[in-house]
Amino acid sequence: YAKIDIRHDAADINATVADILVALNKLPAKDKDQFIADLQGEDEALIEERTKFLSKKLGELDNEDLTRIDTTKFGVVSKRVFDRMRKVAANPGCSDKLIIAECKNQGNALGALFLLKASGNTVNQPNSLNVVTLSESAEDLIKLHLNIEKLLENDTYRQHVIQNGKMIYMIAKSDTQRRGGITAQHAQEVAPEEAAKMFNKLVIKYPELRGVTLVPFNGGGHSLQRGGGRLDELPNIYTKAALRGLRWD
Repeated sequence: YAKIDIRHDAADINATVADILVALNKLPAKDKDQFIADLQGEDEALIEERTKFLSKKLGELDNEDLTRIDTTKFGVVSKRVFDRMRKVAANPGCSDKLIIAECKNQGNALGALFLLKASGNTVNQPNSLNVVTLSESAEDLIKLHLNIEKLLENDTYRQHVIQNGKMIYMIAKSDTQRRGGITAQHAQEVAPEEAAKMFNKLVIKYPELRGVTLVPFNGGGHSLQRGGGRLDELPNIYTKAALRGLRWD
């Protein structure tokens, strides 16, 4: 039966995570804005520091914490995001993806895992919701394989995909091409190949990933999905990219 894909911007997820941490006294309220800015920034050292912090706090979360989260002081967006994820937890099976739009780094993915656990969803267990990164700009697509590397180098996220048996990444279609033109279209076709290359190298480094399938998820807007195009066009793009990805440099 059909399932609902939940999609939120990384900025909204980060803000929600910050409000949760403050509510649980795991982050001083005065540090909330800086915490969000660090996760949205480009300073690799700060991102890694915040990622390790989130991994630790994720491991410390217990059932008692879940009952102590008071949303009355949450921002409007944070409350809406958190309440939505609580509804997903109360209705298991209604969704299997939490898609992070504008996902720039591993800290955004760890924030999504923290949000899932804090809202009562299972994490790092079989059939947990898949945390899916969404690449929209040509720049994001060019860096997709590097993002995959950073994600899988993180022990918490790696365990997440091992338990689910798959790692899903999402590629936007029409919006990306509208913004980036032919350059973006080329990046969309090259990204799966580079992603496959990187994943295969990481499988050698982490043999426990051998049971994990790397899954590209097309975001729609392709000619086939709009009622035209050849039926085999999308499968051909991704299959050929995966096969080319097996040719290591």
